[in-house]
Amino acid sequence: MTKYIFLYLFVVLSANADVAYLPVTENFLTNPFYPDTRRIHVIDLDQGQVIRKLDIGSGVGAIFVSNDSTKVYVGVEDENKIVEIDAISLSVKQSWDNLPVQPTFLILNPSNDRILFLNHYSAKLFQIELSTGFVSEAFPNQFSSFKTFEIY
Repeated sequence: MTKYIFLYLFVVLSANADVAYLPVTENFLTNPFYPDTRRIHVIDLDQGQVIRKLDIGSGVGAIFVSNDSTKVYVGVEDENKIVEIDAISLSVKQSWDNLPVQPTFLILNPSNDRILFLNHYSAKLFQIELSTGFVSEAFPNQFSSFKTFEIY
């Protein structure tokens, strides 16, 4: 059976740009509406080789590398979770499951103690306190009056 692999058109580089983290989509040609993005390939940019293939979960999306390039955070949309990868050992360190929304966008705050995330369909910004693993709204009640509308 032939397996097709489709590479996204973006690559997430570490701060020192020695490695890149590339989400890889399989079965894109056989099922373009529901491709299976389960893996991240870690690529050594100097050698041009794949160092490691990490199976993260269904729906790998947003990837964020910490400022010191020691941790990589990956949003796994289909499973409503965020995974932390140790960038030194290239292994999954921990994950936060059952998040209130799919983590479509994520970022690490400047003090590196919280992950902030949201998705396409929510006006709420959520956070994970990295020291405790506690998940909460970042600004509760801040957007409670937020309404969408169309301009004609």
